[in-house]
Amino acid sequence: DAAASLRALDAAEPLLQQHARALADGGEVLASIERALREVRTHLDPTQAVPDFLCCAISLELLEDPVTTPCGFTYERKALEEHLRAVGRFEPHSRKPLEAGQAVPNLAIRKAVEAFLEANPWAHGCLL
Repeated sequence: DAAASLRALDAAEPLLQQHARALADGGEVLASIERALREVRTHLDPTQAVPDFLCCAISLELLEDPVTTPCGFTYERKALEEHLRAVGRFEPHSRKPLEAGQAVPNLAIRKAVEAFLEANPWAHGCLL
C-alpha cells in the first residue's frame, strides 16, 4: 500500500544518502545499489497490506457494505448492483443468474473490516 511504502522510503532515505555518498567517493556502483535495496526491503512491512478477503473482487476497494450472493461470493453492494445493471444480471464469478435482491448483507465480513480498520487506520479508502 502507498502509505506503508512512503514510510519505508522515509526510513530508508538516510541509507540511500549514505550509499549516494559512497558512489560519489568512487565506490562500487552495483554493490552500493544492492546494499541500498536490501536495506529498503528490511523496512517494508508485509503485514501492512489489506487482506484480499476484505476487498471487493469487482471494485478492488475495501468492503464497506458487503453482500453475499447465493453462490457464496462477497462483493461491495454498490459494485455488485452496478455490475448487474451495466454488465448483466449474473453473478460475476459463477456467471449464474442473479437479481440484486438475492444478495444479503455479510455481517461477519463487515465486522472483520471494522476490526481491521480499528487496528489499521491507514487502510481507510485503500485499494487492493
